[in-house]
Amino acid sequence: MWVNMDKVISYIVIVVFLMGCYPELDFTPENYKSQVVVDGRIENGRLARVFLTRSAAYTGTNDSISLLEQIITKAKVEISDGEQSEVLTLKRDDNLFPPFYYKGNRMIGEIGKSYTLTIIDRGDTIRSSTSIPEPPILTQQWLEPNVDNDTLATLNIELNDEIGTKDYYRFYTRSLSGGGDYQSAWLANYSDDYFNGDLIQLALLRGKENPLSPSNEFFFHIDDMALIKACKMDKASFDFWTSFDNEVSNGRNPFASSNKQVHHNIIGGIGIWCGFGVNEYYTEGK
Repeated sequence: MWVNMDKVISYIVIVVFLMGCYPELDFTPENYKSQVVVDGRIENGRLARVFLTRSAAYTGTNDSISLLEQIITKAKVEISDGEQSEVLTLKRDDNLFPPFYYKGNRMIGEIGKSYTLTIIDRGDTIRSSTSIPEPPILTQQWLEPNVDNDTLATLNIELNDEIGTKDYYRFYTRSLSGGGDYQSAWLANYSDDYFNGDLIQLALLRGKENPLSPSNEFFFHIDDMALIKACKMDKASFDFWTSFDNEVSNGRNPFASSNKQVHHNIIGGIGIWCGFGVNEYYTEGK
C-alpha cells in the first residue's frame, strides 16, 4: 500500500474504505471517533516501514489536502523481536503518498523471528505482532504467449509448497521496462489448503496501478523482463490482505459488495502489521 504520487486516487479509495470497515455506522459527525490506521511491514533483509494515518468520518471532506492532514507524524513507533528493540525514525519521501513514514535504522528483518509493534499517539497505545516465515521457493517462472495477441504474455510460475505446514502466499509483479514499484498481482493471495506439499503452477496476472487501465495490462510484453516478488506470510496477514483486496476490488464495481469486515491485526486501531518472507525472481521474454 505504499504508493507513488501518481496513485493518489487509489490511495483515496483505500483510505475511504478503511474509514468504513464496520457493519453499523452512525453518520453523525459528533459520534464518530477517529482511529489510527496502520500500514506497516517488515521483510527479511530489510528495515521496517510503517505508515500512520487517521480515519475520518464519511461526512467529512475527503480530498488530497484533508488526507494530508490525517497523516500522523508525532507518534512514537517501536518494534521489538524479544531480544532487542528500536524506535523508528520519521522519514519523508515526496515520491510516496503519504509522503511521511516511520523507518527502522538498524534492526533488519530475519526469517523465523517474531516482531511486535507498539505505537503511542495522543496518549493511546496501539499494538500488533507478526512474524517472518521462510520465503517461497519458485522452481520455474516463464512468460506464456497470449493466444489472442502474440506480443503479450501471461506470467506463469511453478511453486514448491512445503509439505505438512500451513502456508500463505502473496505475489507482487512489475516489468523491467515499466520501472516503478512492485504492484500486487491481480488475485495475489493463496493458501495451500488445496495444494499442501504439491508442486503447482500459477498464472500471475499483472497488477494494475490504475483501476481504469485497459484489460491488456494484466499481461506483460513478450519481449519484456517480468520481476516477481514472492512472499509468504502468517494467517493473520493472509486474512487481512484477502479481505482487503476483496473490498478494494468490489469498490470498483457499484453493483458488488461483500458486506464483510476487513480482518485487521491491529489492537487499538485498524490496518496491518505484516511480516513477509520474500524471494525475488525474474524471467526474460523471447
